[in-house]
Amino acid sequence: MQQLIETMTLNETVRRLRLLGVSTTETKVANAIQAGLYPWGICIPGRKHMCYEIYTKLFEKWVDERATDVMTESYHEGG
Repeated sequence: MQQLIETMTLNETVRRLRLLGVSTTETKVANAIQAGLYPWGICIPGRKHMCYEIYTKLFEKWVDERATDVMTESYHEGG
């Protein structure tokens, strides 16, 4: 069996955080990763830009430890 280290882009990570109800921006997440506040990403200085490696497995573990289940009501029209 071959192993793979799955990663996400900064944009994908921000999108997923927003879908989970976190009000955030790319700048905010990038700054937090640079400061070492998120255990699922690292920042590597490039020649012109910072490069981010965001590890999907660690992100999902982090989410599982913090997310709560929310009841959603289904509405339907009619009888």
